[in-house]
Amino acid sequence: MVVVIDEVDNSTVIREFAQLFSAMKRLDLPLFALMTGLPDLVLDVQTADRLTFLLRADKVALSPLNLVAMTRTTPLLRRSVNE
Repeated sequence: MVVVIDEVDNSTVIREFAQLFSAMKRLDLPLFALMTGLPDLVLDVQTADRLTFLLRADKVALSPLNLVAMTRTTPLLRRSVNE
């Protein structure tokens, strides 16, 4: 199972999910989380009490999308940008 969370912040709901996720991973369940958000907000969650296991998780830093390159390769996007 893959759980996707967009715009992570240090809210109660996210902290509770992270604690539940950690407990489920200890049971070797096939569970993966994909979380996105502003770097400062993600770091707040990673360093929260009892959630530091997130610091050891694999991370992938993405660069901003390149709209010019996308319009060159995607006809549908090229039409919507030109209209």
